[in-house]
Amino acid sequence: MSVRFEEIPTACGRCFGRVTLNSSGTLNALAHNMVDRLAAQLTQWARDPRIQSPHPLTDLA
Repeated sequence: MSVRFEEIPTACGRCFGRVTLNSSGTLNALAHNMVDRLAAQLTQWARDPRIQSPHPLTDLA
């Protein structure tokens, strides 16, 4: 089971965060350790001004 995190640069100097689940034996069902890693990375990205949110409503707060 693994979770892969990538930061994909954009032309404007920002990045998109991409998460890839790789647990084919469980059809990518989330295990507790995967949720922990995902939560930690999403928290880090939420604080990083380089990461561009793909969801327009998150910029309204």
